[in-house]
Amino acid sequence: MLAVAPEPEAAGRAPVLAERAQPNAPACPSTRPTRPSQRRLRLLAELAAAVTLGSLVLWRLGLTSDALSALYLAAVSPALVVVDLAEHRLPDRMTLPGLPIAILGIALGGVQGADPGAPLAAGGLALGLFLLLHTAGGMGLGDVKLALVLALALGVRSWDTVAAAAIVAFLAGGAVSAVVLARRGAGTRIPFGPFLLIGFWVGLLLAGPSA
Repeated sequence: MLAVAPEPEAAGRAPVLAERAQPNAPACPSTRPTRPSQRRLRLLAELAAAVTLGSLVLWRLGLTSDALSALYLAAVSPALVVVDLAEHRLPDRMTLPGLPIAILGIALGGVQGADPGAPLAAGGLALGLFLLLHTAGGMGLGDVKLALVLALALGVRSWDTVAAAAIVAFLAGGAVSAVVLARRGAGTRIPFGPFLLIGFWVGLLLAGPSA
């Protein structure tokens, strides 16, 4: 039989392994941030983005009935993007409250003389289109609900605004999808919510006067 002698450096490795096994060994905060720290940083980034979007809404629309839905969407857009990218879902608790807020804004606009038919028609068109895409397997129900809220919010501006937002969303989504599918192959899931929101904000910021 051949006896195998221990490697010379084994003795040197033992203290290192023992040191790693110590439960109270402090982690280096510069290289291993704790989860609470990461969560705080993410929340601060979302808050900063929401405040920035809200400021853009007030600059672009002022304190008007048109701004109601946009201000709500400014508050939830950053969180919706983060959740959809990470989990491929758009939580109802963030999207559905936008529906009554949009309806309220349309109603207030109607009292002030605006035509409520245009935003309602835009919302109905978006709902029908995205339900069709959902049935075909191309969209989730979260995308359908978000598209409805966005269309109602943009419909109070003009049809051109709604069309511009849709074009931006589908062009941006299609371009990114083509790149991702080329790199990762067919079957890769790509969230569409962020592109819907990009289209909304581009359309809103480039919008003309209310319809």
